[in-house]
Amino acid sequence: MQKIEGILFDCDGVILDTDNSYRLLVSNLLTHTFNYPITLEQTIERWKGKNADQIARELAFEGHDFADEFIEEIHILSNDYKVDESIVVPSLRLLLEETKHLPKAICSNGRAVRINSNLKDVNLHNEFDHVLGRDILGVMKPDPQVYIKGSEKIGVEIENCIVIEDSAVGLQAAKESGAMSVGFTGTGASKSELALLKPDFIVESLAEIIPIIEKYSK
Repeated sequence: MQKIEGILFDCDGVILDTDNSYRLLVSNLLTHTFNYPITLEQTIERWKGKNADQIARELAFEGHDFADEFIEEIHILSNDYKVDESIVVPSLRLLLEETKHLPKAICSNGRAVRINSNLKDVNLHNEFDHVLGRDILGVMKPDPQVYIKGSEKIGVEIENCIVIEDSAVGLQAAKESGAMSVGFTGTGASKSELALLKPDFIVESLAEIIPIIEKYSK
């Protein structure tokens, strides 16, 4: 039986609900600037958990010549985006308080510099031992090395880590890493989609993770 000794978090959609706000930036930019009509719902369905580079590659594969310009524009928009307490995922602070004895890291496909800035804006920057983004990790989900490297940073074997994810690509990375995995649907992820990856648990509230950790950390 796995024993939980550390927690590895995705960021967007698990800690801060910036993912859906980011998808809105993407859908508006594509629709109004690049004449590529796409709704917010379609953007979430296609690209939840994917960053600008991954989206641009798909656009280029489709034959669109604006992919590079899209990356430049979306980076400008996202850098100007400000976060506040309203996007802190409900029950996150409770989960952090109840598990303050465990080491924690954020393992994200986003950029660490941006994540750290967002965390400071909502006074969460002291809650995590490490913040790891694609600019630090050098790999991105669904590569399981994202979480394996995260476990090394907090000094806990990956088998003794629990990963909290809200996207299919993230859960794939978690499952393949060997960690205990939790699919989180509280910020809009499809339960049926996450269930296809067969995570150890699927929860709608972060508060539901507290008794799981209590059970498996004894």
